[in-house]
Amino acid sequence: MILFALKPDLYRRNGFYAPMNPLRWVKIHEHQILGIGEEVLPELMVKGLSGKAWPSGMVDLLGYQF
Repeated sequence: MILFALKPDLYRRNGFYAPMNPLRWVKIHEHQILGIGEEVLPELMVKGLSGKAWPSGMVDLLGYQF
């Protein structure tokens, strides 16, 4: 499970943690595409649900939205 949290304390208390994976996404401001962003965002938090470890490497958020 993944989420983006501005105040992570609540989520940390419930088993989430912030991985150090870089993210890739489309940067948009005021309906204008500014380019592709690539960096580690501290707002990303994850929690495993199946016992598998969170993978290392780039988290690519490009593509179809869901």
